[in-house]
Amino acid sequence: MSDPRRKSPLAHRKALNAPDGAVSLRERAFLAKFILRVSADGEVAEVLKLPVMANTSLKHNGSTILWLGPDEWMFMAAADGGGEMKARLGEFLGGVHHQLTDVSDHYTVIEISGRKAYEILMKLTPFDLHPGAFKIGHVAGTMFGKTAGLIINRSVDMPEFDIIVRWSMADYLWCLIAEAGREFGLPAQEPVGQVRGLRYREAS
Repeated sequence: MSDPRRKSPLAHRKALNAPDGAVSLRERAFLAKFILRVSADGEVAEVLKLPVMANTSLKHNGSTILWLGPDEWMFMAAADGGGEMKARLGEFLGGVHHQLTDVSDHYTVIEISGRKAYEILMKLTPFDLHPGAFKIGHVAGTMFGKTAGLIINRSVDMPEFDIIVRWSMADYLWCLIAEAGREFGLPAQEPVGQVRGLRYREAS
């Protein structure tokens, strides 16, 4: 059972939606996330279905697996699937030299979707997100303003991106995206007042 006292880093922010559906912004809170460091030689990559092509991801058994480096991957799943995923990985890797780290409370995920999502993000990052270069399932690390994040292209019928960002920078990135989306119809955020002893103020 989840702890009712647990708060996501964007619990004080409401999802934002443009009236005409041009863009939507929401947090995908409490996804389970694990970083796996292991040599992907032979059976390991095959059994765990690790993507071995740089900057790609794939889905397997309810998990999304992101390539982060030649010997590094991130596993993401729904919050209630984290225990099962960790147990499954631990069972197979019991006799394999590896490092498995739970980073569920180190990162959160911001989802931006809609036909104007691409245009909004291109204001914020120097990375080329053009669909001809950054295809469905691709993942990359880049800068958004003054913070780093991992971005995944999840789009099928229209642009849809997940940005994985550190908890400590989540509110900064949320506000950056929200402000960039104002010209495309994202509503102004409601003042949030006092949160966790800190006073937030909306940009004028």
